[in-house]
Amino acid sequence: MLVLWYVLTLVMLLLSNFATLKGWPAKVVAADLAWGTALTTVVSLVAYYPGSWIGA
Repeated sequence: MLVLWYVLTLVMLLLSNFATLKGWPAKVVAADLAWGTALTTVVSLVAYYPGSWIGA
């Protein structure tokens, strides 16, 4: 659920920048969204599995 919240927040930020800042390239939006989503997914999984293993 946290990953979904992060992705939605990141999309809002990136699309706002894309819509309002002159010269903000679409490649930056796509690359940043992909990198942010991948990194957040990995960090969430790394945090989730040890917690579920100890019963937290």
